[in-house]
Amino acid sequence: MQGLRIISALLLSVFAMPFMTADPIGSAPQRIETPRIMSQFVIPAPTEKNNRQLDNDQQKRLVIVDSDLANWGDDSMALCMLLRSPAVRVLGVTSTSGNVWTEQANVNILRFLQVIQHPAIAVHAGVSSELHAERLRYYEQVEKGSWARGSYAGALAHPLPPLIENPPGGPRNSSGSELSAVDFIIEQARRYRGQVTLLLFGPATNLAAALRKDPRLARNLGQVLMSGGALRVPGNTTKMAEFNFWFDPESANAVLRAGLPLTLLPLDATEGKSFDEEMTRFFEKGQSPIEKYLNQYFEQRSERRKGRPIPIWDEALAGVFLNPRIILSAKRESIRVVLDHSPHYGASRRSPAKRGRLQQVIYQVDTKALHNTIYQLFR
Repeated sequence: MQGLRIISALLLSVFAMPFMTADPIGSAPQRIETPRIMSQFVIPAPTEKNNRQLDNDQQKRLVIVDSDLANWGDDSMALCMLLRSPAVRVLGVTSTSGNVWTEQANVNILRFLQVIQHPAIAVHAGVSSELHAERLRYYEQVEKGSWARGSYAGALAHPLPPLIENPPGGPRNSSGSELSAVDFIIEQARRYRGQVTLLLFGPATNLAAALRKDPRLARNLGQVLMSGGALRVPGNTTKMAEFNFWFDPESANAVLRAGLPLTLLPLDATEGKSFDEEMTRFFEKGQSPIEKYLNQYFEQRSERRKGRPIPIWDEALAGVFLNPRIILSAKRESIRVVLDHSPHYGASRRSPAKRGRLQQVIYQVDTKALHNTIYQLFR
């Protein structure tokens, strides 16, 4: 045990040092402040010995995942990565509107956890889709008519669902918890003050609502990793805006301005990044429920992409949490979201830095290092 503590201390001292990196739009190396997550314990390969060492939940990193999971969505692979790590304990998953409405995301997450045989993980329903009624009207009356055919709008391309908890005979949360996503986030952050990491794979609706209900949450959460925004690259929903920020700009802006210990992974970091062919075939001989699911995941996504490379999105956010060494370039900046009802609605912008409002923004990730992290998790 003493030897493990010494090794951990050495790792912490190494990763607390600043590092050199290349600017995403320039060639000159740039000295930047090491992201907060770089000082966290970096997971080793999940060997049998490591599994024994990390059996005690007190040694694991605590995580809540906030997801807008659609069928075969990238959220699912990211969640598989977290569940596979012996260094991580997933406290629960919260559903949010984005790719699909909250109510459908909740059902999708429950079914997914059953398929990979993790049904005991608590799933907590997010803020009702009814909250987005005004946003839906604005999309249908203003934005939809000005878009090119085929532009992706996620749940906003569909009517609001009826207010039901679950379809008859549908999956149930085996944990038996009735806490909403908002209350669950608040409760867990209070219980494990400073220890919980919240990963936002979809729009930030639940976290923004939780901050309104309990302003102390910003101090209680250990850190937030957020997928969203586009700063130096075009948006993927409108020319200006990335999907997560565009879907609920007000919530994204509230989270960015809340003074949270926040790391942001915008589209810039994964622009042009994709899984190689070796990765898409890696799970073909897998025997575990997770590996069998991931084999189908890559088959389904390959079929949808029709030969085009499979892009990396939320998998990179999970990778950053599990192995911060995949970060090639990052800066501390102050980011805001455009809230004007204009063609710029939902776009992300840099703003003058204010104390307590800086975020660590990741501009580049190492695809090879991400692949290697995944290989280590599943070998």
